Amino acid sequence: MGTAVVELTDLIASKYLLIGYPPGIQVIIRRKPPHSGTQLEFTNTQSY
Repeated sequence: MGTAVVELTDLIASKYLLIGYPPGIQVIIRRKPPHSGTQLEFTNTQSY
């Protein structure tokens, strides 16, 4: 698996979590695999 990018603005806005932020704001999330040798914690169940 490689890097994943997702735009979550509509999902977060539907939960009213963007109240107080400027109109037109976008929420973009990115995750990528850790570098080799990275010490992961027990909560990292999918290596991200």
